[in-house]
Amino acid sequence: MREWLAGLLREEAMALRDLAEVTGIRYCTLRRAALDGRLAAHKMGNQWVATESAVDRAVREGKMRGRE
Repeated sequence: MREWLAGLLREEAMALRDLAEVTGIRYCTLRRAALDGRLAAHKMGNQWVATESAVDRAVREGKMRGRE
């Protein structure tokens, strides 16, 4: 969680649905990765949020597949 909060200080957190549009990765893939801990994300209210750099890092580290 500290990593996620530190990311917020550097860049804006976005809803996973918005990140799906920006990154080209399907929302369900991002959500599944957030639920099982492969994506540094946090649930705020009824939606998951993360940073674009967290998605990039998860793809780069092989924790999830990027847009093909």
